[in-house]
Amino acid sequence: MTLADAADDYGASWGENDMIVYSRLDGRGLMEIPAAGGTPRPLTTIDTSELAHRFPVHLPGDRGVLFSSGAVLDLGSTRIMVKPRDGEPKLLIEDGTNARYAPTGHLLYGRRGALLAVPFGLERLEVVGDPAPLLEDVQQSLTRGATQFSISEDGTLAYVPGICAELDRTLTWVDRNGREEILPVPPRPYVHSRDCHRAARRSPWASVTTIATSGFTTSRAELSAG
Repeated sequence: MTLADAADDYGASWGENDMIVYSRLDGRGLMEIPAAGGTPRPLTTIDTSELAHRFPVHLPGDRGVLFSSGAVLDLGSTRIMVKPRDGEPKLLIEDGTNARYAPTGHLLYGRRGALLAVPFGLERLEVVGDPAPLLEDVQQSLTRGATQFSISEDGTLAYVPGICAELDRTLTWVDRNGREEILPVPPRPYVHSRDCHRAARRSPWASVTTIATSGFTTSRAELSAG
């Protein structure tokens, strides 16, 4: 059963209240929809310093939803937030991504290829101690921030060993007849390719590679969202 359009999906979570929270990279923040179907409604909104809200995770008892906030192409800007059941989102952790709640009363989260744990007060939805490293060399995407781990309700931790990196990709034009043409640019961890006009409208900022018939250039572009 199709519930909603989730283009550029950045995670989803099914809560105890039978509400599904999901993310999309289209400037609308987190969305929420009943598991039985219905009309999606916004749960959060993004501001001009953000590109996406992603990796939502329901907290026990439907007390709120954890999520990551920031610019997809800059892990150093990513923050961990919580949206309480009633109230506005608030900051929990600077420089972190992909938080999950552990039954030990900790938040586990990724930071540049490492997995950290920090004590978390579930009743007041706040960090109550200092973070400590749990694991090094946990696979993490440089461009998306996705950290490859999960923890079960009984406290069992599963993760994918690896490095904080991204697979290099090539860019290819495909015409309406299915003919492919590989573009003459070096392999890199490209994401979210767009024509220039659309990219300027959608991206608050990005590291932009522009391609012309004469070659390519890479630059940091400060672009206004709107």
